[in-house]
Amino acid sequence: METPSLNVKPKEKIDFKINVKFQIDNISYNIKLGKIFNKEEELIIMIKEENIISSGYYQISLPLGELYKISKCFRFFDTIDETIESLKDIINDKKINIKKNNDSLELIMKLNKGGKGEEEVNLKLSKNNLETAKIIDYLIEQMNEMKKEIYNNKKEIQKINDIIQKYLSDKFILDGIDSKILKNNEELNLISNRIKNTDLLKNKKIKYELLYRGSRDGMTPSFFHQKCNGICPTISIIRTSKGLKFGGYTEKTWENNSGGAWIDDNNSFLFSVDYMKIYNGIKGQILHNNNYGPTFNTSIYLENNFTQNENYTCEKTYSNQYYSGFNRDYELNDGQRNFTVSEVEVFKVILE
Repeated sequence: METPSLNVKPKEKIDFKINVKFQIDNISYNIKLGKIFNKEEELIIMIKEENIISSGYYQISLPLGELYKISKCFRFFDTIDETIESLKDIINDKKINIKKNNDSLELIMKLNKGGKGEEEVNLKLSKNNLETAKIIDYLIEQMNEMKKEIYNNKKEIQKINDIIQKYLSDKFILDGIDSKILKNNEELNLISNRIKNTDLLKNKKIKYELLYRGSRDGMTPSFFHQKCNGICPTISIIRTSKGLKFGGYTEKTWENNSGGAWIDDNNSFLFSVDYMKIYNGIKGQILHNNNYGPTFNTSIYLENNFTQNENYTCEKTYSNQYYSGFNRDYELNDGQRNFTVSEVEVFKVILE
């Protein structure tokens, strides 16, 4: 893909017959010689300094008639192709020099005079700064060409896209759990590895069965109890509206209780996915109450409508009476007491 210059319109296609790189006075140059397709009589010479950040090229365009005037050696060439071949020989034989001025390059060539010695010819190439409008036009043209190629190969591209999508979906498939909150197996393993250390599930292989999902089943305590009561052990995972993720494990069943009752479960524990941290039970408790969702004393309270700002966590001293490891107040919720729920899931833990 060639970058257009000021005196070559973007739609004019150039057939470059030679592309030679060489050094003169410690500066690298790239010389291109070719013809413009829709101007059969016109020769183009383009030079770029390879090791200099430049806004354009040095270039000259010559009609064939001008070449005849430069030297009698060109009188035997009837076509641009023959002319280019002659110039190619000159460059390859290093019979060329470049003199750099402020805004131009002088190309100095030694031309064969048809077996009668050599004649030195000077060509002055002007610096062509690229215009933004011309660059945009050229890029649009190239984009359209790419679109044609894409359309012609759409079946192959679709196959590649299918492979990419399959890879991406497989990459984020969690082992043994259907969760819309957990994003990778590292997060799941935080919970699974701790569960395997409980007396009930020590050294067992486990998987998870989805019992309740708030976005699917309803974000209220009544829907939670309908799906989860009488089943154990379970894990509850919460994602707040700010994207924080935490939850708890219990080996006791969830139940309705109109007055509310705390149920001891020292094997229960809490976890923070954000901190990749486990909080082990000291005097662990879960709450049986018609008006609460999965609630662990004293750090996770889900109350009434889970999507309202009535859910809360507790300060450090009180939390550490029941679960160990809290270093600051309201740690699970990043230092804030109240939170709203964007998603909540409860899974039955199954032995295998």
